[in-house]
Amino acid sequence: SDILGDEDHLGDMDFKVAGTKDGITSLQMDIKITGITFEIMEQALSQAKNGRVHILGEMNKALPASRADVGKHTPKMEKINVDKKDIAAVIGKGGATIREIVEKSGAKVDVNDEGEVFILVGHGRGTPQLLKFDRMGRFMKKWGGPGTGPGQFDTPHSIVVDEEGLIYVADRQNRRIQIFDDEGTYLKEWHYKGLPCGLHFDSEGTLWMVSGFAGEILKLDEQGKVVGATGEPGKKLGEFGEAHYMTLAPGDVIYVADTIKPDLHKFIENPIQSAVYKKR
Repeated sequence: SDILGDEDHLGDMDFKVAGTKDGITSLQMDIKITGITFEIMEQALSQAKNGRVHILGEMNKALPASRADVGKHTPKMEKINVDKKDIAAVIGKGGATIREIVEKSGAKVDVNDEGEVFILVGHGRGTPQLLKFDRMGRFMKKWGGPGTGPGQFDTPHSIVVDEEGLIYVADRQNRRIQIFDDEGTYLKEWHYKGLPCGLHFDSEGTLWMVSGFAGEILKLDEQGKVVGATGEPGKKLGEFGEAHYMTLAPGDVIYVADTIKPDLHKFIENPIQSAVYKKR
């Protein structure tokens, strides 16, 4: 519920209440005066509840309960568990098997330390969603959906799992990285000016990101803040048409795929300044 526009524009406060029939889940108020009486607040909350219950009643006429499943165009996530002894088989020699899965399905795949497999789909084809399977390949659950809200995606582009089992998804067109637990619970998100495309953790657990047409390789801290960067748009050494995907080889050598030029860029750490990398 909300106060009418006339009261909002000319009156003393802007007041919004959201919730269920059982209680309030969120409240927002801006006031233009020094205070508000208990009686006014009591009356406002009472009116908000009456309006909220009426609106929910009308909504329940159209959809009285949650759907058992979501529509075919809704992004989802599925999770598979793979026995630890079989993880190498999923990856394949030199990563050949997992690359074939990605190429044929259009999905992004990652495996955590428990052998659970997470498949991210929806980049250019298929419904944007995350799929979870157990270590025997049995489907467990899925989550996601198209949109801009928490847990929704607009062109999900990359997925990685950290040592604690948290899942990081590059939600490209929403210009953010979303973080989930391994049951699909939305935890938080980090926003960026560029387009988050490729993600990868190095041997020390530091997260790296390539940022699309901004042509940057970014080193992130535990809060998602940029602590090191290199690269820019262009055609010269260390410049990108579009920094699209990335991976890290042993020794934390960074490889970045440029889909515009097209090139594969190799960066090694400069021993003088750890945040600066050079193309080989």
